[in-house]
Amino acid sequence: MNKFFIIYTITIFALLSCNKNDISSSIKEEQDIISTNYSFVNIEFIINEYYEEKDVIKQNSPITIYNNSGITQTYTFYPQKNISEVSTFYSSDTRAFSFIDGQQYIKIPVTMFEDGTLIYDDGIRWAYTKEQKLRPILDSYNTITIKPNHILKLTASFHLKVINTEYKLHLIGVEFGEKTAVNGLWSGVFLQSYEIDYTVEPYETK
Repeated sequence: MNKFFIIYTITIFALLSCNKNDISSSIKEEQDIISTNYSFVNIEFIINEYYEEKDVIKQNSPITIYNNSGITQTYTFYPQKNISEVSTFYSSDTRAFSFIDGQQYIKIPVTMFEDGTLIYDDGIRWAYTKEQKLRPILDSYNTITIKPNHILKLTASFHLKVINTEYKLHLIGVEFGEKTAVNGLWSGVFLQSYEIDYTVEPYETK
C-alpha cells in the first residue's frame, strides 16, 4: 500500500511538472510573438470632450515699400507666401513615430458638421509626422500700384481655423500580424480667408 502511494504521488508530481513546463513554454512563445516592424492600417480621429474648433486671426508684420525709382512700380502681395498651414501629431507612446513617420499620407479633418460628422481633406497633402508646414492652396493675389516718391504700407489679417482632437493610430505587425494601436493628440491650423489693409502716400525725398 505504501509503495503504491509513493509511486502514485511521484506520477502526479511528474504530470504537474510537465503541465507547468508546457504552460510556461506556451506563455513564453506568446510573449516572443512580437513584430519588430509595423505597417499602417488606418488612423482614427476621435470626437469627445477634448475636440475643439476655434477661429483665430493672425496678422503679419507690416510691409513697407518705398518707390524712389522715379517711375511707377507695382507690388504684388501673395497671401500664400505669408502664412503656413500646420499639422501636428503628439504622442507619449514611443512607438508613435518609430515605424511610419513621414511615410504615410493620411486624410485629416478640416471641419465638423452640426451632427458631429467630420469632414476630411483629400488625403494627398498631409503625412503622419510630428509637425508639417505647408503653404495654403490659394490662387489669389493683390497687385498695388506705387507712384514715384510714394510709400506703400500694408498689413494682412489671416482668418485661421484651429482644430484640436485625439487620435488613434492602428498598426499591424509585419512579421506576425498582431494588431496594436497608438493614442495621441493632433492639432491642425488651416487658412479660411484673408484681408489686406494698405495705404499709398507721398513721402518727401531729401
